[in-house]
Amino acid sequence: MSINYLTTVLYYSLNKNHPFKNGNKRISTASLLVFLFINDYWLDVKKDDLLAKTLEIAKLSPGDREKIFLETKSWIESSVKKQ
Repeated sequence: MSINYLTTVLYYSLNKNHPFKNGNKRISTASLLVFLFINDYWLDVKKDDLLAKTLEIAKLSPGDREKIFLETKSWIESSVKKQ
């Protein structure tokens, strides 16, 4: 299992499953960045692009889960950099 798979699961699940009353998108984004940082990686994207991806995941239908997950994983893989 790769770091990108685990990162995607964390980011996607916190965003879509709404485990908290408020702040699910903020927590999913913060968790993504912290998880990457702890593992000596960083997401090399503009703040606006990260916000757009977070909102995109939140807005899409849960029926598209597999597609959303694979697109998110691909986006993370193309954006992640080793520190």
